[in-house]
Amino acid sequence: MSLGDFEIMIDASIGYARYPEDADDVDLLVNLADKNMYREKSISAGTFQAASE
Repeated sequence: MSLGDFEIMIDASIGYARYPEDADDVDLLVNLADKNMYREKSISAGTFQAASE
């Protein structure tokens, strides 16, 4: 995508956790999804990570 003389690149990082397979508590699900997002970001942009404890 271009904006004037600048080319813009956008990447997304997504982490997720499944109820009840990964956790049965809202706080733990959010925590796992957050950890997975940051783990994914350290590996490569534009991919996703499934939950794992």
